[in-house]
Amino acid sequence: MIVKDTLADPRFRELAEGSDGAMRFLTSVAILEERGRSVGFLAVLDGEPRQDCRGCVDALSLAAEQIGVMHELTKQGDRAIASEHWLRSIIDVIPQPIFWQDLDGRFLGANRAFRRDVRRSNVVGLVDTDIPARASIAESLADSRARVIDSRKPMLNVVEERLDAEGAQVWLSISKVPLLNQHGQAGGMLGTYADISDLKRTEKALRDSEERFRNAVLAAPTSMLITDQSGVILLVNNQAERLFGYMRDELLGKSIEMLVPQRARSEHVGLRAEFFRDPVTRQMGAGRDVYAIRKDGTEFPVEVGLSLIDTGAGPAVLAAITDITLRRQAQEHVEAALKEKTLLLDEIHHRVKNNLQVISSLLSLQADSSRDEVVKAALTESRNRIAAMALTHELLYERKEHSRVNLGEYLRRLVENVFRSSMPDTAVPRIVIDAALPEAHLELQRAIPCGLLVNELLSNALQHAFPCNRDGRIHIRLEVESGRPRRLLIADDGVGLPPNIALGKSPSLGLQIVPLLADQARLAIVLQEGEGTAYRIDFMCPISGENR
Repeated sequence: MIVKDTLADPRFRELAEGSDGAMRFLTSVAILEERGRSVGFLAVLDGEPRQDCRGCVDALSLAAEQIGVMHELTKQGDRAIASEHWLRSIIDVIPQPIFWQDLDGRFLGANRAFRRDVRRSNVVGLVDTDIPARASIAESLADSRARVIDSRKPMLNVVEERLDAEGAQVWLSISKVPLLNQHGQAGGMLGTYADISDLKRTEKALRDSEERFRNAVLAAPTSMLITDQSGVILLVNNQAERLFGYMRDELLGKSIEMLVPQRARSEHVGLRAEFFRDPVTRQMGAGRDVYAIRKDGTEFPVEVGLSLIDTGAGPAVLAAITDITLRRQAQEHVEAALKEKTLLLDEIHHRVKNNLQVISSLLSLQADSSRDEVVKAALTESRNRIAAMALTHELLYERKEHSRVNLGEYLRRLVENVFRSSMPDTAVPRIVIDAALPEAHLELQRAIPCGLLVNELLSNALQHAFPCNRDGRIHIRLEVESGRPRRLLIADDGVGLPPNIALGKSPSLGLQIVPLLADQARLAIVLQEGEGTAYRIDFMCPISGENR
């Protein structure tokens, strides 16, 4: 009887509920005497529901059969026979094959597992040559039996390789012991064996895998070493021999620290211990200059990749070592070339700035010596434009940045230059500039036209927004988003522009070139309505990725 879940079976529900959950699965068989009368039952219980267990039923049936026979013999009073039968029953249910033979090799008995293995229902009285499965190896079986009987010593767990009845390769772990009487004389032999083919195949697959791994490491184009936790070298590949100048036998069994310069060995021990505390694949000495030493004492820079592996005897580390001497030399060459180009750019910006300042000074002198106010104003405007360009190169030279400028600082110094050149020296200026110019970076190719544009708008406001010595205020605001300029506002509270004046169409040269400068700097400029004059300048393109 098999009951998968007693709580779901009405015949057993009450019994199962009262068993504290110990009986959810039930398998039972009847114990019968020879005449078929039931004398009890044998059962297996489990606290969890289970599926069909036909193997359990077979085992219980065999055990119940033997118990029934013993019960019958015990009732008849033949306890000696019952005891022998009990012993035979125990041997018979052992899943490992067991057999016993006399001195001549005749079978005196065998358990069910052996009889099933040799495909015979009864082997008593037979010899090995009578059984096809053992006939081909009968001679070797006789030799081992003779050694055990003659020596009266057991032969335990001897592994033998054979072919089974189908010709397949199998491995058996064989044990044989002599059967001795009370006088210590051998009267036969008892043997047992276990099929360990799966284990041997697994071991062989593991050995093959280890051999493939070993061969792969040995033949790898990168220098590789394997060390244990204490730093002892377990494996060295061909490239490592070439790299360090040692033969393999000179390194195996030695400490890995022999390949580390003397000054770094104590630190290397600590790094190795740190790796085994947190064995994650990594670059050794990340952020440090790592050096190795050859047999001839020469040092060279290396890059080392570490990986944890299991050797079967404990954790070990696989180190892949790369000589980066050529890479380091190439890097130093690039750095030297970059430094040289940086110095050259610095010198170029410095000289351009100086030349522009010379031109600006000449224009300033020419303006001072001119008696024509129109000419003087034109020379001053030209000087301011050149000064705006010179200021860009000055900032690049000062900050050592050759691709962008700090727009806030650039405009702040530009406003000071324009105000100083346009306004007369007075104790109290009649025009006040209110500037809020936070830090924001702009590409060099956009910074110069942007500075020229601001120069034109500011110069125009200082010259025309406040006639007749009128007081006033000019507001300059730079709006920044994520470190980038987003919008620039320039407004004054002066008299405003004359009617019908538009950017690009004014008789003033400055207002004529403003749209051109805005287009060159990728800016959108809008003249806002209201009192005075106000310009809104939007930076249309993001800073990153700008190639214009």
